[in-house]
Amino acid sequence: MLGTRRQIYSPLHVNKRTRFSIWLSIITICFVFLLPLALMIVCETLVRKDLNLYTLGQFFDLKTKAFLLNYLIYFSVINLFYILPRKLYYVTSLVISGLFILFTIANQMKLELRNSPIMLSDMSLIKELQGLDNLELPMKPIILGLVILIVGILIIYFLPKGKEFWIPKTLLFTGSFVFLLILWNEKPISPMAQANLWYTRWRPELGISENGLIGNFTLFAKKAQIQPPTGYSEAKIKELAEKYQPETKKQTIDENERPNVIYIMSEAFVDPYIWGKQYFTKDPTPNFRKAFEESLHGFMYSPEYGGGTANVEFEAVTGLSRQFLPGDDVAYNQYLNHPVPSVARVFDEAGYHTTAIHAFKNWYYQRSTAYKNLGFDRFISGDFMNLDFPFNSGNGYPSDRHMNDSILKIVKENKNPSFIHAVGLEGHMPYPREKNGSPFLDKAKMKMATYETFGTYVNKLNSVDKDLGRLLGELKKLERPTIVVFWGDHFPGFTPFQTVYGEEGLNFTSSLNGSFEDWMKLHKVPYFVWNSKDNTPVEQDVTPNMFSQIVTEMADIEGNAVTNLLTQVMEGGTSYFPYKQFTKEMGDYTNEMKDLEMLQYDMLHGKRYFTKTALATKDKSDYLVGWIKKPKINITKSNGEILIHAEGIPKHAKLFDESDEELEITWKKSDEGTSTFKVKGKPKKVYFEVQDDRKTSLLQTKKYSVN
Repeated sequence: MLGTRRQIYSPLHVNKRTRFSIWLSIITICFVFLLPLALMIVCETLVRKDLNLYTLGQFFDLKTKAFLLNYLIYFSVINLFYILPRKLYYVTSLVISGLFILFTIANQMKLELRNSPIMLSDMSLIKELQGLDNLELPMKPIILGLVILIVGILIIYFLPKGKEFWIPKTLLFTGSFVFLLILWNEKPISPMAQANLWYTRWRPELGISENGLIGNFTLFAKKAQIQPPTGYSEAKIKELAEKYQPETKKQTIDENERPNVIYIMSEAFVDPYIWGKQYFTKDPTPNFRKAFEESLHGFMYSPEYGGGTANVEFEAVTGLSRQFLPGDDVAYNQYLNHPVPSVARVFDEAGYHTTAIHAFKNWYYQRSTAYKNLGFDRFISGDFMNLDFPFNSGNGYPSDRHMNDSILKIVKENKNPSFIHAVGLEGHMPYPREKNGSPFLDKAKMKMATYETFGTYVNKLNSVDKDLGRLLGELKKLERPTIVVFWGDHFPGFTPFQTVYGEEGLNFTSSLNGSFEDWMKLHKVPYFVWNSKDNTPVEQDVTPNMFSQIVTEMADIEGNAVTNLLTQVMEGGTSYFPYKQFTKEMGDYTNEMKDLEMLQYDMLHGKRYFTKTALATKDKSDYLVGWIKKPKINITKSNGEILIHAEGIPKHAKLFDESDEELEITWKKSDEGTSTFKVKGKPKKVYFEVQDDRKTSLLQTKKYSVN
């Protein structure tokens, strides 16, 4: 025993323990100080390579304080977990580093798609990513990162345990926690102000260059907190609701002459001649052009570019303004969690049947919930349409034929007039290079990359236009007049940007968010308001929220306080809301616009005092997702063959037998809203179930006997 003790405390053993302690200390110092620095360098290098602005070296030289602040944020987040046992701290640090790198990759993707970095509000859209068709994730670096993470964790696992020094661990944890607390609350000092971080809501990608990736994200997250307008109170909201409440309007139009009103927001639809008529051999959109030229028309000043579709329809359906929302917020996902006033409610109260139509997934942008809170009677999503292909099949987005067929079915079958809000999808990105380009383009006047990329987009426009012509032609045949408001939601997002927009392409503009002129070039989207019975060409530029005022006036509908407020804006000589960053060029907000900002704050962010006024809204308890609440099923047998005709059941529904086993069925060509199936097998009872791509059950019928 004595010999064993002497061996344990021998100089050789002590030296081994000392060397191990030294190496363990070096590893710990690397994790504490060098890992945050290395992580910052990797993240900043990755995200800056696509910005063509400050390099990492220039960022350090020109914005040293911002550089140091970014390092302190990485340092504090990682060392917030220094209080854990050493090996667990090592593992946690590696996991956090991996999450930071994934965050950086997400920023790269969003910068490429929409020229905007990740915002705090995007966290509510994480679930939307799985719904994007052809979303290409950079799998190689992700897999490499996972391998490195796993190897690192394994190495850490086999490290011997060392002595824990709890006093420095507690001090470092406390210091990190206190710094992050001060950073967010900006008390007693503001580290972001001390580092001269630059807040630019309208060019957030430039903010990364100036502020650093994580510094810019923190700054925008802090600024996203919405403060009430000066003077906000219950009395003020009551005053505004009374001030703008429209006078009771007597119905002057015969019941059979009351027009259908149809919103059609077409994904990324822009007049192709905007790029220059000289690039085309013939017009790819003749039907759009004819309707545009013969009706009320002009440019719609879109609040978005390359994406953000839901924010454009938010304006059109509510009459509210995107200009009064911060950053990259998405109202449908963040604020429409309770009933709010809308043009759909206005038409509903006037005796119209109101329907929202979108040939995509019911859950995307949380439309299913948003449309209910906007007061629609029902929402017909792509889940209930006879789509050519099921979702996530790799065959691209549904054509507008499904949307237009649904519109025609509704207006032909409804006895009452209809208000329909339809969102087209066919023009959606991506626009992969098409080897044959487009027969509408002059190949000799552009580079091959431009011809092939732009050609894909132009071909999509032509397909959308053909079906638009069919729709308008059918609407003309109806006895009841129909008002159609058609507009594109935003300009298409081409990647790389320069291939079509810049000098390498059609020399349309070299900058996405540069000067006022550059901005307007990429945000002025054509629209028209067409009447199936009579049209007079009038030119007027608008913002999408003005559509609600235009259609209520044209349909001779009373409206609400919001549409009446917008009428007063119109009567004051203004038909659009200026972009907040360009009020110098477009004019300041009028008193009426400022009143709308107050009402909008109360509806979306405030204490909802409007519910005690004439603007009060009710929950839509009878709201329906799908065609009808109880599908009509007719089962016939002939020569041993089972045929099921189902009204309200779509092509890609599932059929089950009495044992809940899925049956093989063959769909036969049917109109939208109905389906005919041939059933394989000899079930005694059957029932249908409509599921979305998340396997959520949207509709399940009762069981029907097969006689």
